[in-house]
Amino acid sequence: MAELMERYLHLYGLAYGAYKAGDWNRAESLRRELDANCGESLRSLLLKAYIERDSEKIVSELQTLLHLLDIFAPQGATQETSLVAEAWSLLGSACARLGEHEESTGAFLASAELESDPQPRLAELSNAIFSLNYRERTEPTDWKLLYGRYARELSAVLPYERRAYGHGKLRIGYLSADFRLHPVLYFVWGLMTQFDSEHFEVYLYSAVTEKDSWTDRLQELPVQWREIAELTDEAAARQIRADEIDILFELGGHSKGNRLGILAYRPASVQLSGIGYMGSTGLPCVDYFLTDRYCSEGESNSYFMEKLLPLPRTHFCFTPLTDFPEPGETPCLASGYVTFGSFNNFAKVTDAMLQLWAEILRRVPGSRLLLKHKLLGCPEGREWAEKKLSRAGIELARVDLRGFSRDYRTEYHELDIALDTFPYTGGQTTCEALYMGVPVVTLSGQRPGSRFGWSLLQNLELRECCASTAEEYVQKAVNLARDRKHLAELHSNLRNRMKASPLMQAETYVKDVEQVYMRIYADFLRDVFR
Repeated sequence: MAELMERYLHLYGLAYGAYKAGDWNRAESLRRELDANCGESLRSLLLKAYIERDSEKIVSELQTLLHLLDIFAPQGATQETSLVAEAWSLLGSACARLGEHEESTGAFLASAELESDPQPRLAELSNAIFSLNYRERTEPTDWKLLYGRYARELSAVLPYERRAYGHGKLRIGYLSADFRLHPVLYFVWGLMTQFDSEHFEVYLYSAVTEKDSWTDRLQELPVQWREIAELTDEAAARQIRADEIDILFELGGHSKGNRLGILAYRPASVQLSGIGYMGSTGLPCVDYFLTDRYCSEGESNSYFMEKLLPLPRTHFCFTPLTDFPEPGETPCLASGYVTFGSFNNFAKVTDAMLQLWAEILRRVPGSRLLLKHKLLGCPEGREWAEKKLSRAGIELARVDLRGFSRDYRTEYHELDIALDTFPYTGGQTTCEALYMGVPVVTLSGQRPGSRFGWSLLQNLELRECCASTAEEYVQKAVNLARDRKHLAELHSNLRNRMKASPLMQAETYVKDVEQVYMRIYADFLRDVFR
């Protein structure tokens, strides 16, 4: 037995070392040798899943994890529990990338149940909450059930007492793990660079773990920069408290790398969330959520624990931080057929959405569909997508599937009309399409996260692209495809139209936000001195 264990540890160490070195073929070869000599084990199968994940064998990874959990999950509560929790988490991520969101939510919750460490458990609950955004049918009770579980994880935290500091200027703190070239930065750049320095001081609390040149550029701005990535939530909250922040704006919500646990300490007098995430934090310590008049329509309040702060125009302000090609003519004028497309994360493309796209293609003879995302660039991901498209009744001969490329913006020249996803709509992707002159047809729902496209297009007064029902979505895409003259006009003037709209008027946008800051802080002072 001792000799077998020694053999096991030796081979596993070699396989793991090859994996960490990025030599996945050798890692898998050694891992198979390990199984041949010692039999299948939890650690070996988990390593196999990691190798498949990193080598973009997404379906194989899914199958490996299901096999692992079928064998070892029943013993997970007593034997190597943390590894079983890790497997459930990997399964949740794999399912999410493949668009299997019912399963991803359940897997993340299963991981949370097994986690004994509070921080990973909190992260898994956050993952589960995030995955709800992809699901077409959810009720407010679904969200609030998970919000309650998440909040209970932080209920032992002792918050600071709220204080009014009486500074000459309001101190605004922005908290984010995305202070780098990331979609969030495209939407907060104006807030970082055009604030009213006569009345506001800005502090940036960076939880970035992968810095880039844009991280450096942010540090060069006239702001106070604080590195908190290596700090515990408690230590980071202590730093924010020491800086006497009046309003703390958390920019990530339940997205990757978030530090919502810091807010549980209530280090700032007033706390709000928004921009980088489309839903509620679910935390009673967060006072407000920034939104706009279009996103906050419908049943928005029932999905939030925070009080909604609707801006009069848009809560997004897009800044094209990197180079964009010039827009081109609508390609159907040269090709003779209309090309619809989506560059959104393919995980957002639900089966119901594909059925709508199939109907659009059916009603526009000769039209084609161009889809582009990282998943579509690997064989297993492409095969998975083709099966989903076929099930929805879409002829694969009319579809062009492409993986990620650094010059992807030039490929907007091949699109006549972009199709937004639902219920998780596009943000940066929609703005990029519009800036490249490509009109986007969007479908709005009841919760704010399904109304981002509606807000963006309403601010552009592109009502001919806004739908409130599935049939209207199809018909508006079809109508647009039939009106080649209007399509040509849109392709030639959308960029200038966008520049002149609230979506890119940073000065006006920042004033709108700063007026909200003044108002909510005045409300706080009234409560304090009542």
